[in-house]
Amino acid sequence: MGEWLVIELSSRCEGEDPRVLQEALTRLVKTSEVFVPAAVTEIGDDVVYSYLLEGYAFVRRDSPDSTYLRLENSRYVESVLTEPRGSGGSRRLSTVSEEDIDRFRRQVKAISDQGISVGDTVTITSGPYRNIEATVVEDIAEEGMVQVHVKLRSKQSLVTLPRGFLRVVKRAPLSPVYNRMASLRAWSTMATALLEWEEGDWSQVQAAYDRYHRLHQWSNKGRLLYSFLGSKGILDHSYRDLQRRLQRLSRVKAAARKASRICNLIAFSRGWAGPRDLESLQNKLMDLAWLDDVMRRVQELHRSYNVLNRRLTHRNEKRKMVQNVLIDGHNLAFRCMYAPGMSRLSDSQGRPTGLIVGFLRSLGALRKKYPTARFWVTWDGSSQRRKSSFADYKANRPVREADESGFDQMAYVRKVIVYLGVTQAFNPEEEADDVIGALVKGDLVSQKNVIFSSDKDLLQLVTHDTFLLIPAIGSRKEILFEGPEIVEEYMGVPPGKMVEFRALCGDPSDNIPGVPRVPKKVLRALIQAHGSVDGIYKSGLAGLTRNQYDRLRSAEPQVRINLELMALVDVEVSLTYPDVNSSVAQQLMEEVGIKPQPILKAFGL
Repeated sequence: MGEWLVIELSSRCEGEDPRVLQEALTRLVKTSEVFVPAAVTEIGDDVVYSYLLEGYAFVRRDSPDSTYLRLENSRYVESVLTEPRGSGGSRRLSTVSEEDIDRFRRQVKAISDQGISVGDTVTITSGPYRNIEATVVEDIAEEGMVQVHVKLRSKQSLVTLPRGFLRVVKRAPLSPVYNRMASLRAWSTMATALLEWEEGDWSQVQAAYDRYHRLHQWSNKGRLLYSFLGSKGILDHSYRDLQRRLQRLSRVKAAARKASRICNLIAFSRGWAGPRDLESLQNKLMDLAWLDDVMRRVQELHRSYNVLNRRLTHRNEKRKMVQNVLIDGHNLAFRCMYAPGMSRLSDSQGRPTGLIVGFLRSLGALRKKYPTARFWVTWDGSSQRRKSSFADYKANRPVREADESGFDQMAYVRKVIVYLGVTQAFNPEEEADDVIGALVKGDLVSQKNVIFSSDKDLLQLVTHDTFLLIPAIGSRKEILFEGPEIVEEYMGVPPGKMVEFRALCGDPSDNIPGVPRVPKKVLRALIQAHGSVDGIYKSGLAGLTRNQYDRLRSAEPQVRINLELMALVDVEVSLTYPDVNSSVAQQLMEEVGIKPQPILKAFGL
């Protein structure tokens, strides 16, 4: 079982977003997992931080202690807690167990989930149904979403929303079955004394109950009368006796409340085993308790499995299973062409080589990361099909495959990678995105695939088998979208809704306008609430400001065009198969002044 070190945070961390803090600490410790015990609840435009332990974080102990001691007195870390030591003793770091961290995680989840359950009445705090009450009909725990039933005068709807969009107004009553079982349990306890009545004279029981009932009624009436007379100031000494009697009646009532427990004690002392009917009832209650315990253990086992699965993921186990890496060729080429310093690279003849160098180095780095995968590079063909729908599509993109001297770097790259063992895919009438989509949905379906591109249109292809790796650009780290849940975590919508969401947002890199001056979080909430562009415009756009309403209505024709532009279509694919030859590849790279050894070594040649 793992151990976690306790980190005392510096004063600079006060009021910091725990997500930002966790990311910063992860960069410091690099290989170890970091846990900040805090919940983040987003309600509309508001973000609430709830720290379980203010000023502390935990780091999994995976490296030597000296690694963590170096963090002390840094920007975020004040100290690493240690155990008390005697004179001359070595410093020993304090740790907590995995069970303690799991308990903290459950507490954080309880805060984040807000305890919402089926049947609760909630108020929607954000989105088009803001300030409307609804009833919870389904808890989608694995997605962090809740489905609610919204009932308006004009219509009724089932809407799926994040938990953070809801505030509990009224808890659901316990189920009728549970209430009946609780009543039977209480009745069996109170009936014990009567069932064991030895003399068999039930008239005495009835008479005793009648006397108690009359005393109970008179007690309530007498207390009210006494309070009334006292408030009027008309009580005198003649009523003191009444007060004493009422006090005695109160003691009788208190004793009556304890009667059922006393009867149980007496019955137990007599060795009472209970009638068969009650035994049967008790057996059913025991069965219910056993079933409840089994379900609790199954849920705990399921949670443990998920924790283990996440750990395996963090250790890059999935990378070992990748069978295909698909590179968006033009996307990578243009990033290499405009990367800082690359445009100034040239060979001995003055020919530019920055694109070639950057492209081949990137392929080599990917090959080291996925050494057993088959590599594919897809190239753009014509964009005419999309331009026929929107004439300004990609109008902002200059085409620079050749320089003034006529040297075509892109053609040279295509020539070299044939001899490195890379398969190339192309359709002269379509773009690389559509080619990639055709491959992962066709010949490569059900295989483990990684797509390498900065184009977020490809997020619509992410599944549990096909991932998208967005490279590091500037200060931004690379992101591996290794499943639909990661896409939804980052983007707020699952892959199946990505086209709808991006149609609303637009894409400046492709010169596609979206809905102007409406925040993405509003557009995201609309997709989450209504599921599609068509559903949004049919909803009446309730809950928006006047300006947001007008802008969405004005942009509707462009948004519907965007749906067609951003959706990937199934296309025919032409392949150029590799002809592995290290000698030819080396010669081609040396011709343009590139050192071939690192790249050949990366490809195992």
